[in-house]
Amino acid sequence: MDFITVKVGKLPGTIKEIALNGDRTVRAALQAAELVATGYQIRVNGSDADLDTRLYEGQNVFLVKKIKGNADHIVVKVGKLPGAISEIALNGDRTVKAALQAAELNATGYQIRVNGDDADLDTRVYEGSSIFLVKKIKGNADHIMVKVGKLPGAISEIALNGDRTVRAALQAAELNATGYQIRVNGDDADLDTRVYEGSSIFLVKKIKGN
Repeated sequence: MDFITVKVGKLPGTIKEIALNGDRTVRAALQAAELVATGYQIRVNGSDADLDTRLYEGQNVFLVKKIKGNADHIVVKVGKLPGAISEIALNGDRTVKAALQAAELNATGYQIRVNGDDADLDTRVYEGSSIFLVKKIKGNADHIMVKVGKLPGAISEIALNGDRTVRAALQAAELNATGYQIRVNGDDADLDTRVYEGSSIFLVKKIKGN
């Protein structure tokens, strides 16, 4: 599978990981992420760019509102356990409250954990912080993180704390494998394949040569 992965998002807002296997431009990445650049500055790894800028493995594509000082930001991970994890860029208020608002999540009925520790809405977050909303059930802290997506398309980071199979990961990512080959870490797999910390699960269209 010849493809690259890049990260795409608005600042502040949710960051999507995108897999590209054809056109590798900012334009293609924004289309895959369903984002429109109108009214924003495009930044690739912090430098000004345009829709035709070519992308390479691991680059970050940000749409930045044209306001002075927006380049200074942090990236945190936010999600429910089990469920999809969003990567969020914050450039103003750097609290749990701001991160949850950007991720459109409501903490009601959940325990808030930042990097595994109990927290509240006013807890300050930093570069790389992980914010989980955990259902108040004993044992929920033990989880694995996997990546799930279609090729080409958006990749979701998923936290699993019960069933650790391809089926559970696809359900959490709201993806249907019908008509696709399932690949885990590049190898053929099925819905019952067990997944582990760091596994990558791709749904690949059944086209000769994939």
